[in-house]
Amino acid sequence: MGRKPGLDEPMDMPLTGSMDQQPQMPSAFHHSEEVLVIGAGALGGYLAARMADSGQRVSVVARGQRRADIGQHGIVLDMDNQRRTVRVHCHASTAKAQAAALVIIATKSASLGEVLAELGSWHEPPRAVLTLQNGVEAPDQVAMALPATTVLAGRVHGFFMLVDGVVAHTGVPPEVGFGPWQSADNTEADLLSARFAVAGVPFSRPSDIAAALWEKFLLASAIGGVGAALGIPVGRLRESPEGWSLLGAAMQEIHELAVARGVRLPEGCVASTLDFVAGFPPEAMSSLQRDLLERRESEYPVLTGAVVRMGRQFGLCQPAHDRIVNLLTRNGLLTQEVC
Repeated sequence: MGRKPGLDEPMDMPLTGSMDQQPQMPSAFHHSEEVLVIGAGALGGYLAARMADSGQRVSVVARGQRRADIGQHGIVLDMDNQRRTVRVHCHASTAKAQAAALVIIATKSASLGEVLAELGSWHEPPRAVLTLQNGVEAPDQVAMALPATTVLAGRVHGFFMLVDGVVAHTGVPPEVGFGPWQSADNTEADLLSARFAVAGVPFSRPSDIAAALWEKFLLASAIGGVGAALGIPVGRLRESPEGWSLLGAAMQEIHELAVARGVRLPEGCVASTLDFVAGFPPEAMSSLQRDLLERRESEYPVLTGAVVRMGRQFGLCQPAHDRIVNLLTRNGLLTQEVC
């Protein structure tokens, strides 16, 4: 059976920041231009299948059994109880792809360094790269590695699953929020809007994409770190006075870190995020928490670990995160390498 998504994977929490008006759509984009989706799991498979099914030239990068499945069966997409099979070309590595106008990086954060090294080996860099990783550091990493490329920072909503080779979505309609990273040039963002519109992929264009990334970061880092530290499912933290207090304190510390970094989160962000978490099902558990508890590779370094690391850089006092790290370490859930 495939792995089900956790609550710090693409979330159903709505963007609360202000939104741009409808972007200016290009009358057409060049269908002959290649789109490369790196990572053909649940999210990458969904995006690649929808775009390819609309007539766009799309290829993917996948490895192991997933590559074999796509080569033999294509990407199987189950949406609204209707199953479709979409054929796409599948590369064994990013280095072998060698050319694309748009690259969508849909891998986990741990793979980003390898992906960027392979993109750096291309004879000509891609015009644009869309990042979809958890955390808030991926856009800067891409911008540093590929200075001639337009970086589009993205945040995804919706629960995606890859079960027995089938990509499925559950819950509210999915949405990709994205925008140019540290740039006022909307050319590539408008082209991506046109591509998503043709493919039927719901999208939004937050007026402040940095704030949008930090809103999700505040949620995913706090629920994953606190839930794992206390051994309580996210959905039951509300029942624990200690857990709920620690969760609120952790979110507040992340908010203070955002302010220190010059990011303006919406007023009442912490309170609204706590209200959102209060509605989780009782046994809901974040993927960060589950991975830590099962001693698997996790996104701790780009979520809770990143809060601690950046907090030290800014000289911030973070007692809630000190407690989270101490509990995780005491319970044997953090190795020295991860810390």
